[in-house]
Amino acid sequence: MVVCSAVLMVLCAPAVRGDINQDGKVDVFDISVLPGKGKLAAGVDHNAKVKTLDVSILLARWDANSSGLAPPISIPWASINVQNYGAKGDGATDDTAAIQQALNAGVAQNLPVYVPAGTYIIAGRQGAFGAILTYQSNTTFFGDGEKSVIKVIDNQVGRGDDYMIFAPPAAGATNNVVFRNFKLDGNGTKNLQPANVPILHAYGVYVDRGDNITIQDCFFKNLPGPSAIVLGNNTSPASTSNAKVINNRFHGSGAGISGNRNLDDTSTIYVQADGGLIKGNRLWNDRPINPNSPNTVVVTALEIHGSRTLVADNYIENYTAGANAVSTVINSIGNTWQNNIFRNLSNLGVNIWAKAPFTHSDLTIRNNSIQMYGEFGSEIAGIYQDHRAASTTTVVKNLAITDNAIYFDDTRSRPAVNHGIRLTAVSGANVARNYIKNFQGDGINFEPHHSLSVPVQDVDIADNTIEDVGRTALANRLWAIHINWNIADRTVSRINIRGNQIKKYTSPNMQSIRIEGSGTIQDVTVSPDNVFEGDGISGGMPAFR
Repeated sequence: MVVCSAVLMVLCAPAVRGDINQDGKVDVFDISVLPGKGKLAAGVDHNAKVKTLDVSILLARWDANSSGLAPPISIPWASINVQNYGAKGDGATDDTAAIQQALNAGVAQNLPVYVPAGTYIIAGRQGAFGAILTYQSNTTFFGDGEKSVIKVIDNQVGRGDDYMIFAPPAAGATNNVVFRNFKLDGNGTKNLQPANVPILHAYGVYVDRGDNITIQDCFFKNLPGPSAIVLGNNTSPASTSNAKVINNRFHGSGAGISGNRNLDDTSTIYVQADGGLIKGNRLWNDRPINPNSPNTVVVTALEIHGSRTLVADNYIENYTAGANAVSTVINSIGNTWQNNIFRNLSNLGVNIWAKAPFTHSDLTIRNNSIQMYGEFGSEIAGIYQDHRAASTTTVVKNLAITDNAIYFDDTRSRPAVNHGIRLTAVSGANVARNYIKNFQGDGINFEPHHSLSVPVQDVDIADNTIEDVGRTALANRLWAIHINWNIADRTVSRINIRGNQIKKYTSPNMQSIRIEGSGTIQDVTVSPDNVFEGDGISGGMPAFR
């Protein structure tokens, strides 16, 4: 049974203006103010200077206390200094052997390894993973912040087989490892991806297996491989635990490096862990990335496999995809994504993979700002679950998508199907209190998987504000909330749509709520407390089949 009503009310939203420059400073521009969505960090400087203004808006929220500046690190009275082993740090000498000796001595003497200010050139390959530098359990490696630079030599990529920068000497566990407070320069413009290599590793830090891994206060720059950090070996069960990636900065990664386009799947931070913290990191490329350019499918900022991981307070800009929340090789249980800022994403905001036989459950996506960029004409969604590919072969159980601000910048858009939230296989979902604006397609869309019979059931769509969506001329993509169950053997059941505010100001074609399709649709309720406002919304009353 479907219960229908329409009520009008007026809410006004002011606007602010500004711009963004190539030095990484973010100013606010032409974005409707979103009451109650947190503080604006205008002038976000990727060199870690943050100026906070006292306004609440859609796109940029940042804790005023999260300056991003690494706290001063006192040099331990007992530590291994790489210069005592012959490292010059003069930007010309090959310091690989000296640093490796210091790393080995640090483990043997159970002391941290200190890299004073300087530029240390490294080169070569060793060990099972072709590492330039190898580390072992109980390694601590730290420096003087950006003044301590570890830089890969020119043409390292052309010196033989694939390589990594820091990796263990062999497969196996490396526990209690800390990398902190230095700059790792992958020299990507002088080590571009070769045309004849499908995926180059060139990881900055690789952990095969291990417990208690910390990477903190580092600056990863121009890493030419698909990932800057890889914690885990992509096998089941999770191969790392207690993994922490905190307050790092990443500039230019994978296909984000100009001319480095022969990559088809990249994730700047890849974590496969049982217990993780990915917090306070800044990841940016210099310009939006075209996902349709040759041989480039997706450039993702964060990819998280595993359970009990918190992903919070990160700033991501100019990627094709902001995040992958994944259960493709191990179970994913109890992960939370909150208070992250995603800006200028040209394909997907948060992409949810749920693949049999692995469990994906208790996933929370809350209080994030997601801005999608539409210049390249690709399919776009703020929060997305694939309804065609094999990456979705089972349901996500107990999914909460709440209090997010999801916005599409259509000022440069080309024709494309795009939605605010699009889901295809969930059981027990709460989609509530989200603010969704300007999408050319539906605001919230549920559509069946095209090749598998996976259900949508027990879903509460409540108290969302959906404004000026349905901006395309495509007749089937105009709805604020759309249950489009259009395949005969698919089932959607027990859906409650209540308390939503649906507002049309400038969208020429926007309509309100529609429930339709040839599949089985049962126990769907549209509550009388949904509110409709605007310029004579066409089809303003909810519709059923």
